[in-house]
Amino acid sequence: MIGPERSLGRITYPWSGLAVSLPVCALMGALTALAFAPYFVLPLVLVGFAAFALFIRHCGGSGAALLIGWGFGIGQFLVGLRWISESFFVDAVRFGALAWPAVLGLSGFLALFPAFAAAATRYLGGRGPIAFLMFPGFWTLAEMARGVLFTGFPWNLTGYVWGFSDATLQPMSAIGVHGVGFVTVMICMVPLALAERYRLRPWAFAVTILVVPMIGAGFFWAFGAVRLANAETAGDAGPWIRVVQPNIPQDQKWDPDAATRHLRKLHDLSTSAAPERSRVVIWPETAYPYLYSDDVSFPEALLGSIPEDGLLLFGAVRASPGKQLKLGDC
Repeated sequence: MIGPERSLGRITYPWSGLAVSLPVCALMGALTALAFAPYFVLPLVLVGFAAFALFIRHCGGSGAALLIGWGFGIGQFLVGLRWISESFFVDAVRFGALAWPAVLGLSGFLALFPAFAAAATRYLGGRGPIAFLMFPGFWTLAEMARGVLFTGFPWNLTGYVWGFSDATLQPMSAIGVHGVGFVTVMICMVPLALAERYRLRPWAFAVTILVVPMIGAGFFWAFGAVRLANAETAGDAGPWIRVVQPNIPQDQKWDPDAATRHLRKLHDLSTSAAPERSRVVIWPETAYPYLYSDDVSFPEALLGSIPEDGLLLFGAVRASPGKQLKLGDC
């Protein structure tokens, strides 16, 4: 059902019912997920949250806002949590069919948090422009709750979108990741509130929606650049801790034919570029590509990765006593 025309400032457009708003908000959520690592397409945060807030404000009520908020969350978490599916394909015959149902189920549960944020915004903010300014607060409260309730799962918090640069991450030292997330969403809302308050023409709204985020991003970068320039560092003094990330694809990690190659790659990364400076080398979880056993000696590639007078921290799968396992079963 097509609803009446709404206006943002002097911009007029038709709004539709849930048949359109729900999938559109799911798409907006998916777009915002692309603003996180490894893509960092930052403008998609502005597009996604601005469209989401407009749908919240002009939906039929708090119940409709709950549904479109859930749709937004589904889209965001499906894209942001797709990596979970890879673990099911280590043994695709037994577990592959469960991959996407598991991701969908987890996404559906986590989407309840943005759903409640949307419902609270619509219920307390109504259809007035104040809803735009209330939304960042409710969104931030929802993310805080998601990081604590039911053991907590603070994955892809909004503040993480600034992770593409050391400088833009520095405001977290002052206001924390949730504070940065709040400011980020508020930056997306300010152009909408200004357009309503001053009845901006389309060209003026276009300028505002470009300039305001640029000012916000510029402030984040300037704060971080100044802080990093004045930071005290240890210089060349002190030991180094080397964190090794070989980026081995999940579907190749337990390939018996590639085990020696993977271990050699870990060794090369552990011993390159002034290895004498490293005192601790850290490998990823279960980086050791063989079953661990007390009566089996370690290969030379692993022993050669241990720093002199230092430590090598790594994880391995231990064979269960009395149970025969093959490498391909891991």
